[in-house]
Amino acid sequence: MCTSTRLIVILLAALCLLATKARADSLLSVGGTGDRGHAIDDDEAAAASFTLANTYYEVAIRAELSAFASSEAIAFLMTNIGAGAGFSDVKAYVDLSGSDISTEPTLLFDGLTLSAGDYFLVVSTVSGFLYWEGSSTPIVTAAPGVVHGVDFFTDDAETFPPFSRFDVLFDRAAHFTIHGTSSAPVPEPASLTLFAVGFLGFVSRLSGKRVRRAS
Repeated sequence: MCTSTRLIVILLAALCLLATKARADSLLSVGGTGDRGHAIDDDEAAAASFTLANTYYEVAIRAELSAFASSEAIAFLMTNIGAGAGFSDVKAYVDLSGSDISTEPTLLFDGLTLSAGDYFLVVSTVSGFLYWEGSSTPIVTAAPGVVHGVDFFTDDAETFPPFSRFDVLFDRAAHFTIHGTSSAPVPEPASLTLFAVGFLGFVSRLSGKRVRRAS
């Protein structure tokens, strides 16, 4: 097998490996009987916390929420909450309406890259009513290096909910799940194609030079 053919085979094998999307693993699952959750009225907020020991990619976070169709809410992912928090602690946020929330776990965030550290998932009702399913004796499944923390609640979230004064709750845990992968995301198919075309062009030029030299 000539050198150029060998290089092409190696390239194709590498592209096949890169094109295989990393499987999202379950990093944290908090569930249970659902006997005690968070009833969140206007200008109230609840928060669940967790800690990551490593960096994860393509992170998706879902929560078991229910709400009236006319309700409006907002969810935040923070690295700190309370008086000491700042806007730099906001990692992601999303507006929610009652129609966005179903009986299935609601997808709040997707495609995130989260480095090691503490995180707070905050859900606040802007208008109407929202219920975050929870349990007094939660069933927690966590991957190595992922730790489930405690829950928080505030009834004074009028300004910017994550900056409110939260009370720590030890009698319940909100239900939510986190999925992600420890592998960095692969290049998009278009990027792989451009790389392959460029590389094959390089191999073709290299082969042409060798042919001219041999002649």
